[in-house]
Amino acid sequence: DDDEEEEEEEERAQKKKPGRRTRPWSRTRHGDAARDAHKLFARRANEFTTIREFATTAACVAALREDGRTIWATDLSQRAVCLTESALRAARGDDATSASASVVPEKLAIVFGTESVGCTEEILAAADLRVYLPLRGFADSLNLSVAAALVMHELFRLCPEAIGAMDEAERASLREDWFSRLAAQRIRTPDEARAAKERKRALTKVRHKLNRNTPRTPEVEARMEALRAEEARLKEEEEDAT
Repeated sequence: DDDEEEEEEEERAQKKKPGRRTRPWSRTRHGDAARDAHKLFARRANEFTTIREFATTAACVAALREDGRTIWATDLSQRAVCLTESALRAARGDDATSASASVVPEKLAIVFGTESVGCTEEILAAADLRVYLPLRGFADSLNLSVAAALVMHELFRLCPEAIGAMDEAERASLREDWFSRLAAQRIRTPDEARAAKERKRALTKVRHKLNRNTPRTPEVEARMEALRAEEARLKEEEEDAT
């Protein structure tokens, strides 16, 4: 019996992959609980920004020009200017009389391209200036999110008066928006938010099923309209709470 047990144990040991270790904690598909919690908060970073999307680069450039913004594009070509005060002043041709003026335009749009190819030729042609971060070592480029963070930090270092610069109307609008969101978050519990999301998902599923498989009678149309109205209400509550 002891010999048979030893043989079975040896077979089990041979089936195990070399170097594989059993983790002392359970992991979900996207990582452990701590990592999931981090991702939950990281995804909410976009709540602190106002996002406006454009169908084309030309439409984006036109909107920036209409708003009176100077356009800077990040670039690694020889035409790009290092993002330092001395280099920016030299590129602008500042003399002694303008030495005290900020090197950062009053209304600036900074453009970042993809990590693989950078900015498009269209946006580079439209840019008033091409800029790059001063780097040390062998790397000549950074991860996009890292580059964006460092460029923004450098711009605020070059122009500290831009920190928090906004008119009172914009400040009041921002406060009204955020105070409403904070109040909504305190009114609805996480369980209530999940229940509302599940209800909205179920309503959408029923509406799609009716739309695919049911003849469009007046009664069905009325029911679908009621479902749409309830979906819209739940979506509005969800947006107010996020």
